Amino acid sequence: MKSTILDAIEMVFSPRWSIAVSDSDFHNGDPTIPIEIIATVGHLPESLIDEAKFGLELRGWDQQRGLCDEPEEGCEPVLSVRLRIPDSLEPEWRVVNNRNPEGRPIPFRDRELLGVARLGEFGNRHLGWSKGSVLLRLAEQSRDLSGVIAEAARSMRRATDLSTAESLLYVAKKAEAIGREIGVVAMHGYQPGLDIGSATPGTNSIVLFDGPVPVRNAGLGTRRLLALGLQREILKQGALILVDEVEYGLEPHRLRQLLNILRTDASPAYESTASKAKSRDYGQVFMTSHSPVVALELDSTHLNVVGAKSGCVEVRNMGNYLQDIVRRTPEALVAHRIIVCEGRTEQGAMRALDTAWGLRDSRSFAYLGVVPVDGGGDNAPRTSLELARLGYHVSYLGDSDCSIDPDAEELTANGVLVVRWEGGLAFEQRLAMDLPWKGVVDMVNIAIGALGQQSIRDQVACQHGTAAMSLALDPSEWIESQALREAIGKSAKKGKWLKRMDLGEQVGNVIGNHFGDLQGTDLGTKLTCLWQWTRSD
Repeated sequence: MKSTILDAIEMVFSPRWSIAVSDSDFHNGDPTIPIEIIATVGHLPESLIDEAKFGLELRGWDQQRGLCDEPEEGCEPVLSVRLRIPDSLEPEWRVVNNRNPEGRPIPFRDRELLGVARLGEFGNRHLGWSKGSVLLRLAEQSRDLSGVIAEAARSMRRATDLSTAESLLYVAKKAEAIGREIGVVAMHGYQPGLDIGSATPGTNSIVLFDGPVPVRNAGLGTRRLLALGLQREILKQGALILVDEVEYGLEPHRLRQLLNILRTDASPAYESTASKAKSRDYGQVFMTSHSPVVALELDSTHLNVVGAKSGCVEVRNMGNYLQDIVRRTPEALVAHRIIVCEGRTEQGAMRALDTAWGLRDSRSFAYLGVVPVDGGGDNAPRTSLELARLGYHVSYLGDSDCSIDPDAEELTANGVLVVRWEGGLAFEQRLAMDLPWKGVVDMVNIAIGALGQQSIRDQVACQHGTAAMSLALDPSEWIESQALREAIGKSAKKGKWLKRMDLGEQVGNVIGNHFGDLQGTDLGTKLTCLWQWTRSD
């Protein structure tokens, strides 16, 4: 779905006079329903907004007001381009608006001015002076193109020594400097050279070399990073860059460096003021990714979640409320189901129960696309709601000893599975009440390992209303009773025995060991419900 969105953007602004489509590209393979893509673009070249071109077709865009059919004061001038492909498979590009729904044709040379560039898996095309490559665009910006080609042709005749082609050498050295800035260091120095594998001499035959070796022979990460760096240079001129699976072939440290550079460069194209729209010399980057590294490096307001329901693709901005989730558990953003835990104890328990539950049917959370996250205490209900609104399948796992906002009814109405314990109890209290006595003793021993034997014994004795010395230091010597279970639960809650993820994982192992013995208890019923939810379609 994400790649399809990039495909649509590339097609509607394609600088080619035609695009390859077939009947299989139509919705449900039915060519009688035309393909229609409409995209609105700003930061327009002056030549396009002249009245002789498309000045009379301009619309307006404002962050608060949205799209205005008539340009208004304080709005950025924009054009809406429509690509329509009927069953004849002949594409037609037009600039449209509500005033002129039929629109005006926009030829490929005018679309080329919008500067859309797509980086695929390898980006080798951008490492030579071929048509549409970044190096050729840099050559066009820096020197007269006809002079470049003429000089290249003369150089080819001189035993293919292109080192004397000053215009090409200028661009090669510029590419070398761009690469160095983003972490791609040439071993011998970049220079233009003739690709002897090309059958026909011309710009397609001229590629970038690092000493005697074509750069296209470098590793995948190096090639892709350099191609992105070159595209970054045209980004400064107001281009639109499309990058599919930006993490592909890049080590995490290289990916972070690239994202930091692109994030700095791709600032908003316009700053609206009360009097006018102020232009800025930056372009825009659209990236798709499945990588937690990408999510971790970007602000949540820069992230959009793509989903599909009943054949309708929706793109929802994450907003700023989920920034903590992005920082703490970025892998949750590419999950199918998210368990929002009230705190780290519950999150740790879920991580451990993943192992126990996986042994029952050989399906782990990783297999099912389930990720438990720390919802941040009181923020967990709101976090659950925000994730559900983004289209995720969400469950909320939390205590019932205090009210929550939003409440359980609102969460349920928005599709969130709410799991809260009966009796107004915290997780630790529910464990103390429902686990078999051996499991309760195991839980106490976990706390002893973290806080010390005497401290735990004294806390329980205080809650139990007995003298500390009357209770053995070793919990295995304690005699089970309802009152003692309640005292252990209250002590665990008040003393925050398990407020660490690793301790939560140890408790989760205890629950897993006794899961079959929990039938008929509230703990067993609620966790079974959650287990079934992780396995539902």
